[in-house]
Amino acid sequence: MKDKVRIFSYLPNPRVWKSIIAANYGGIEIEVIGDKPKNLTNWLWDYDAKLLTDSEKENYKDLKKVGKRGFAGELYKTNAFLEAHPFGTVPAAFGGEEKIGIFESNDLQKFSERRGIVLRAIDKLDRLGTSGVKDLLGKGRKDESGDYTDGANLSDSQLSLILQFLEAKSETNQQTLKNLSYLVTGSKIGEQGVSDLEKIAESTEAQGYGVDRVLIDPSVVRGLGYYTGPVLEAELTFDIVDEKGLTRRFGSVAGGGRYDDLVKRFTGQEVPATGMSIGVDRLLAALESRKSSKITEQGPVIITVMDRDRLNDYQSMAVELRRAGIRSEVYMGNPKNFGNQLKYADIRNSPIAIIEGENELEKGEDLIKDLY
Repeated sequence: MKDKVRIFSYLPNPRVWKSIIAANYGGIEIEVIGDKPKNLTNWLWDYDAKLLTDSEKENYKDLKKVGKRGFAGELYKTNAFLEAHPFGTVPAAFGGEEKIGIFESNDLQKFSERRGIVLRAIDKLDRLGTSGVKDLLGKGRKDESGDYTDGANLSDSQLSLILQFLEAKSETNQQTLKNLSYLVTGSKIGEQGVSDLEKIAESTEAQGYGVDRVLIDPSVVRGLGYYTGPVLEAELTFDIVDEKGLTRRFGSVAGGGRYDDLVKRFTGQEVPATGMSIGVDRLLAALESRKSSKITEQGPVIITVMDRDRLNDYQSMAVELRRAGIRSEVYMGNPKNFGNQLKYADIRNSPIAIIEGENELEKGEDLIKDLY
């Protein structure tokens, strides 16, 4: 069975005909609805677009919107149309779930610009608070100096949804994940995102990190467009006293995330990648203020990974060692080549490596390899 797409547009339209040709090659059935541009003022702009009679126009008078971009007069656009297709233009493409997709290249550019405004607004949450962010997501905001910043012009429903995400953070990661799961119900990409966060939470908990060390915070955003998954920030939470005697915090000293598409932009090949940038000057200044800049020559104990399905068990071993005051970490590279794991331990100047494969697990004992 073919997938089906419905397009509402002014006709004739060469872009629509190109879409039909491309869809036929892809096995997608397209239904086209529309009229001459001058006649679209008499149409209901919706998934079920139709030519309105005079009596129907009276029933839909509350939907009248002033036409833009070549359409003179007033247009009858439903709220569903405007929420799903925020720029309210045609051609508009509808999927089987009656959702309207971005269709025009100009709209893609506008969407990218609006996305940037939204991310930058959210990034100012700590400084401006919810009220200030709400202004930037809406019409705009005037600051104390009188400067005015244009907003993203989101609809009330869009703005409300974003604010619910920002307020989803709870005292526990489990409750935060429950809040997010509720908000993304019915969205495949949203549910996948929550699933990824659940795996991260499980892994960090297995390592013994509580919410005082690793916290899921939906308000953390990164302004660059190449991120494809979870993003992160590292903050210093201890207080310092500056040269004026004022107590303050350094805050964020590093940030990054998952960006699978970045390498693809240059090579055409998909390469899974995670990385972060560190504010070295800021970090060193914080360490110096704490008088903790001494260098430890001996590296951590390395726990090798012999079975990737037992990764959480290895993390638990690291937790046990840390609680005993022994620096340790689990090898997080590709475990297939055991030699590379020992090379990594050597680079880290590790005194020993702990090995627990299937045989060691059956015997109830671990193999400790002296690396000095």
